[in-house]
Amino acid sequence: MEKTIDQNNHADDNTLVVVHNLSKSFLHGVWSIKKVNFKVNRGEAIALVGNNGAGKTVLGKLIGNVIQQTSGIIDYFFKEPNIFKAIGYQSREQSWPIGFKVKDVIDLYKAIYDVQDKAWIAKLIDTFGFEQIMDKKLSKLNILSLQMFALFLAFLYKPELIVIDEFSSSVDFEHKMKILNLLKEYKNQGGTIIIIQPEDFILNALCNRIITLNKGEMQDDSSLRGIVKEHGSTFEYIRKLAEEAKENKRRVATNRSFQILLKKFRTAFKELEAVYKNNFPDHEGDKINIQIKNTFYQLQLTEEQLAKTFSEILIQKNINQAIKELKQALKELTQTIYTVKKHIKNNPKEKKYKNIVLELEKMATFIEKKVLLIFENDELFSIEETEEEVSSLEKKQLRILKKKYIKEEIKIIKLERKLIKKNKIVGQRLETLNHVEHKDVLSALQQSVDEETIILNNDEEIKILKNPTAEDLQSTVTLNTIKTKPLPKDDDEGDD
Repeated sequence: MEKTIDQNNHADDNTLVVVHNLSKSFLHGVWSIKKVNFKVNRGEAIALVGNNGAGKTVLGKLIGNVIQQTSGIIDYFFKEPNIFKAIGYQSREQSWPIGFKVKDVIDLYKAIYDVQDKAWIAKLIDTFGFEQIMDKKLSKLNILSLQMFALFLAFLYKPELIVIDEFSSSVDFEHKMKILNLLKEYKNQGGTIIIIQPEDFILNALCNRIITLNKGEMQDDSSLRGIVKEHGSTFEYIRKLAEEAKENKRRVATNRSFQILLKKFRTAFKELEAVYKNNFPDHEGDKINIQIKNTFYQLQLTEEQLAKTFSEILIQKNINQAIKELKQALKELTQTIYTVKKHIKNNPKEKKYKNIVLELEKMATFIEKKVLLIFENDELFSIEETEEEVSSLEKKQLRILKKKYIKEEIKIIKLERKLIKKNKIVGQRLETLNHVEHKDVLSALQQSVDEETIILNNDEEIKILKNPTAEDLQSTVTLNTIKTKPLPKDDDEGDD
């Protein structure tokens, strides 16, 4: 579990943030964010959308370095070594000390982040319309003004990444356009924006990518251009995803199913390649060999797409692409098999072609009868267990454990009471002995051992004496080591 800033070692200079298996839990067993994976590039504007409780704000806080993750890794590739200067986070929750004015907090931020660009500050004041409220106390501002002030402060020190948790639709059109133009300018200059649940106007005017969350997991990650092309509008796209999330239609591949299928595909492909290498060691450049190699290339693309489909969140776009690659592979296999069989018919003595055609047919049958059939019949998928079901199971387990615990406690209490009752007489005698003078010990003992008595001496040895004398007592005990207890009754008197 970590967050790292790497200013040197990353393969792509365009990469700004990489999220690996990010998870966050506030309560035991209840995950607000579950195994989220994605990459953020410089100059992107990403909208995080989803139903209420989907985990949008929590994910924004995690990326904004406001809270720590429970598990997973966030890698930052900032040019600025100070993460607090590299990220600007605008929170919907505002809490300021009593008596602070707007200009006081601005001066404080200017000092903390060493902001000296007066023209930039003046531009922000004009954009957010703060000329008239500079001398107002923050405690007197309404919620909308506080939200805009938080966004103002996030921009003040020109961070590389800005996370916007709340951009209210209540902002008047004039200032909304000014803020939108500021965001566009910031983005065009290489700044990166993550904005949570923006209104449709802001989303279409600013964002180039949408990440949809459902119950803490990624439901989809698509470009705005692709969404509009496929669904017609972002509104229709978000509506469809919301309906799917509500009806719990989202499916996930079971790990076992994925591992078995991918392993079988790779094994079949390796066997096909091995037969080809054994029979065609020189890799001749005739038309048949070129066709076989092209078929292998398509199989390789198919394998990569299958791996990608199951290594990322399982979304329909990736599933459709996998099916497309599988059908293309099957088509090329069929054509190659036909070509090779035709060659065998004309050249029946060439056994090497007979060997390769058997493996090609085996691969084609596997794709058609196994892989594609599994995809088309949804056999690979299982309906995802909801948080409510998980919570119900946990509650049931807790109730069982609670009952077990209570039973054990009652048992212990009963045993303790039984022991206390049995040793009541012993306690009374010890209490009497603790108050007598040392010189009266022998006489007190003589009185307290009229009946059969167990006496513990200094060597921790137990002697059972019937009617002990004063001499016996003097030779076996001292004041600090006496413990008396009635002897067990004889067998004929019954058990206690």
